[in-house]
Amino acid sequence: QLKTGIKTHKNGIVQLEKTTLNFHNGGLKLDGEFDLSSHQQTPFSSSFQIDNLDCARLLESVNYLGLPALKTLTLLSGQSTIDLELAGVIDDNHQSLIHSKNVGELNFELRDICIENFDPIDQIAAKLKMKKRFKKLSFAPINNQLSIRSTEVDVPLMEIQSNAIDLFVEGNFSFVDSTDLWVSIPLYNLKKRNLKTVPKKRGYYASRFKVHIHVTTDENGDNKYKLRFSKNKFFKKRGIFEEHKLKRKGSKKNKK
Repeated sequence: QLKTGIKTHKNGIVQLEKTTLNFHNGGLKLDGEFDLSSHQQTPFSSSFQIDNLDCARLLESVNYLGLPALKTLTLLSGQSTIDLELAGVIDDNHQSLIHSKNVGELNFELRDICIENFDPIDQIAAKLKMKKRFKKLSFAPINNQLSIRSTEVDVPLMEIQSNAIDLFVEGNFSFVDSTDLWVSIPLYNLKKRNLKTVPKKRGYYASRFKVHIHVTTDENGDNKYKLRFSKNKFFKKRGIFEEHKLKRKGSKKNKK
């Protein structure tokens, strides 16, 4: 059921106010402003709120964000809450976003997530020789606040717990060819564990020793994965190496 309030102005501005939609047992709210004065491009600003929406239905409705890896999933269950503020420009000829114009913030929480056959994870599992352990993953709640600038998405440090492995994700995701994403895996994951339970969060520095998967993209937009034993390159590139050393030192003192 769709409810909306629409205001039109003589200068070509169209406003959507208090637009709500029940979508697959979840709720969607939208406020937006669209400039229809041009016949080639449509600048817009918008606010989306999604509450308690089925993740599989959500990804299907947005064509898996155009990411082939998401289409490989044979199982995806869970609920999502999303708050997105996005401004940009729509190409009227191609009926698509001009990604270079995107500016936004995305807050999200994913709950009761269960996945199977996700290619990026499967590739990491193959490197660690743990394919069977990663066959089916159940996750603790995952949340973060992402910044969207042009074709890039900044991913602040995010701790992820599952029945099979605990890890940290941080860096930059690109829709073109400049992904610079780090997946950090604490070495305690090599121990045997109960695959029927999901552990509590420990924090990045309390997790101590780690190996890292550095994810980048080539000129064709294909993901490349490289195993690294240090994340210093990441911290130095962002000018936070000294801050990193202080946090690591503080964590060692607290350990004692």
